[in-house]
Amino acid sequence: LERFPAGWPRGLTRRGREQATREAVARERARRIARVARGCTVFDGTSGLGADARASLELGLAVVAADRDPTVARCAAANLRAAGKPALAVVADASRPPLGPGAPLFLVLDPDRRAEGARELDPERWSPPLSTALALAERFRGACIKLSPAFDMGWLEAAGPARFLAQWVSDRGELCEMNLWTGVGAGAEAGLRGAVALGPEGPAARHGGVTKPAAAPQKGK
Repeated sequence: LERFPAGWPRGLTRRGREQATREAVARERARRIARVARGCTVFDGTSGLGADARASLELGLAVVAADRDPTVARCAAANLRAAGKPALAVVADASRPPLGPGAPLFLVLDPDRRAEGARELDPERWSPPLSTALALAERFRGACIKLSPAFDMGWLEAAGPARFLAQWVSDRGELCEMNLWTGVGAGAEAGLRGAVALGPEGPAARHGGVTKPAAAPQKGK
């Protein structure tokens, strides 16, 4: 339970523990959302135990937490209440968000890469499939889609890489995840790739830039 704040969470499932976001990583994501999506309500479509929702609530953001597993959704609601950060927690499929049109919304989504038990490398076999997640992100002012740090970036070429900021996040030397930021989440950094190294006190280093194609090997004389 070292990835969670002390004394939290109150409600826990094995699957939820495996998929939960580390506290430091969730806070870093929430800081960016608060900076680039001021005034938006965060829709955490795959909330799990509520780590990301809690981090956003602590920064004063409005949050709707959703999970299609009723037990997990109840755990999230209980955990957020126990943290003194009650939020609307609902049972819902992330691909069909129960939200009306008009409100400024920011999406946080973590596709399940173990939907059928074993870890799945094909993004179209995730839940929801990555193509569905990217299409869903277009309906929001911005989005952060959480992916494995080993994700094959070549898959995004057909999706138009200029639409995204791809950002890897490490916590105290351990590479944790890669985030695809879209819309206001990417902003002027759309098309770039970056990395954030977190230390005990927060971000210790940030890096960013454009990936250059590999140079063609020179022919020998």
